[in-house]
Amino acid sequence: MSPPRLLIIHDEAETRARVRRAGERAGLTVVVVERAREAMDRARETRPRIVVLDAVLDDVDGIELIRQLADDGFDGTLMIVSDHDPRHGDLAMHFARAKGLACLGAFPGEITMDELERRLAAAGAAETPPDLGLAETSGVHS
Repeated sequence: MSPPRLLIIHDEAETRARVRRAGERAGLTVVVVERAREAMDRARETRPRIVVLDAVLDDVDGIELIRQLADDGFDGTLMIVSDHDPRHGDLAMHFARAKGLACLGAFPGEITMDELERRLAAAGAAETPPDLGLAETSGVHS
């Protein structure tokens, strides 16, 4: 059986590289895109178990991408990792949950490699998406 797939949608090269390394260390097959325009095509092609996305992308708002994922029937787990104002990540997380998507939470771009790897490994190993009510926010604000 092939490893679960992780789709990374982020416009910051450093964050993409960190999430890629953490995903590979967690044993996931990693697919990376920089632009939202490519993201939906890749999501349809690869059917990822986990999608890590930025709440604010250069070419489209992360909320719009979440809406498209939900409309396409994405049944995996979403994780918001954003280098922007934490409120953007929290808004995206709440929107994802309102659309019925499983969301691990919204995390700052500086999430540690160990924590990122741990969360990706757990999500990749889960047969079903994690409990929606227990996801975390960035903790930067209430």
